[in-house]
Amino acid sequence: MKLELELSLLTVILGHGVFGLPVAFGPILTRLSQFPRSLEEAAYDLGAKPSEVFRDVLFPYLRSALIAGALLAFTLSFDEVVVTIFLTGRENTLPMEIWSRLRIDITPEIAAVATLVLLGSGGVVLLSQQLGGTE
Repeated sequence: MKLELELSLLTVILGHGVFGLPVAFGPILTRLSQFPRSLEEAAYDLGAKPSEVFRDVLFPYLRSALIAGALLAFTLSFDEVVVTIFLTGRENTLPMEIWSRLRIDITPEIAAVATLVLLGSGGVVLLSQQLGGTE
């Protein structure tokens, strides 16, 4: 089956989504398998609607796993330069730009971008720790 999509940023996003979803589902499904169904049943017994059960019971329980899955998928996606090379058209992505510049020579711009990525990633991890709580 052929989709007949032009190589573009959309194909890169789809390709990374296909790569990232199984990685993200690992911690999410593990956490979901540990969910005590009695909490859901108790919420329904107390008159909660399905949307309220999801919002007030299930989502808080899964929040840390969702954050962990998203961070894992982002890390995998950021590192998959080979997939990006095959799926990109004329657009250039940040990992491809870094890869192409590293092949020629390491410049101060590469060091600056690497520092920004490191600080941004660290900030996201710290934020996820604050939002996810300590479990």
